[in-house]
Amino acid sequence: GKYDATSPWICVEGCLSAVGISLDIRTARDVARTLSARCAMAGPGSRVDHVRLYEVVGRAFGVLSAGDGMDAALDFLLEAVSHGRRLKRAARHRVLRLLSEKAGAAVSSGNGTRYALACLSVIEGEADPRNLLEALRLLSISAALTGDEFPDAEAFDTVQVYYPVSFVPPPGNPAGITRGDLIDALREVLDVCPPDDVGTMVHERLLDAEEEYGAGAGDGVAEEAAEALGDVERYAVGVIAEKTRLREAAAAAVRLLEKTAVASASGRDDISPVPRAAGAVLCRLQRDGAGGAVSDALRHVCDDLSIRSGSSRGRAAAAALGAVLESGPTSRMVGDLADAALPRFFDRMEEEERLTIIAAG
Repeated sequence: GKYDATSPWICVEGCLSAVGISLDIRTARDVARTLSARCAMAGPGSRVDHVRLYEVVGRAFGVLSAGDGMDAALDFLLEAVSHGRRLKRAARHRVLRLLSEKAGAAVSSGNGTRYALACLSVIEGEADPRNLLEALRLLSISAALTGDEFPDAEAFDTVQVYYPVSFVPPPGNPAGITRGDLIDALREVLDVCPPDDVGTMVHERLLDAEEEYGAGAGDGVAEEAAEALGDVERYAVGVIAEKTRLREAAAAAVRLLEKTAVASASGRDDISPVPRAAGAVLCRLQRDGAGGAVSDALRHVCDDLSIRSGSSRGRAAAAALGAVLESGPTSRMVGDLADAALPRFFDRMEEEERLTIIAAG
């Protein structure tokens, strides 16, 4: 006869009722295996009722997580989620809601790591911005609740594919989600990932953004550069961890400062966020003990101050040092800059005075 998509659930729900009465964890695991097998068949084109499926999944998870069954509940949900990425967005959203409701119970039962892995399973491969935003926020909550149990390396491996965020809201933006929302949520997760891994990732993005900024490739390159600089400042501990990476990051920040003056002279009006962001990065690196790399990066800028003020290099040097001084440098950094810059500045003034006298004569 005709296939009835709801008929398997009559049997399953009967099993759940029995489990709910007896709290027999062995029986619960059998039910979990049955449900997981059904999840595997429940692709978007199947005849399985997705809404009914995850209503039953929710009931199963609720039963399994009662009493001493949280470990069985999370085992079940991990397996169900492994198939759930083929389901419709609304069905995947139900999994997120289940996880959100059970966060405290999972951690208090000693299953913090397993719970975090379940959260990561939901995030992996998620393309819908609504689900991704909720999953990232849930992962941050998981990290706060689990503390040292949080699987930070696995978290980085999962979320790094979303960096940098490239989301553009659709016309009308019916979900009300912005690119900034996703950036903030992703940064909250990166905050608890291994610093060295994050430092490498943001450093590579900075080098790419600096190259694009110099080439003037398309609209928004200045904003992209400022975002990359902001991430280097935020995750400076990871950037500093490796000397070559540190020196390259400091040099890239200085080059962006210098390119600002060149872009300004050519009439580009989208460069305002770059000087402040680059100056903040250099000051942060210096405060965190990387003063030597920062001084080396700025030394040639100070040398350029002796070039005639009307030149692009002279203007770029002055703009670069001005941005650094406006970004809250330490007194030591100010002293180092003064020692390096003032002699060049005075040399330039003397040269311009000499040229003025010659021209007047």
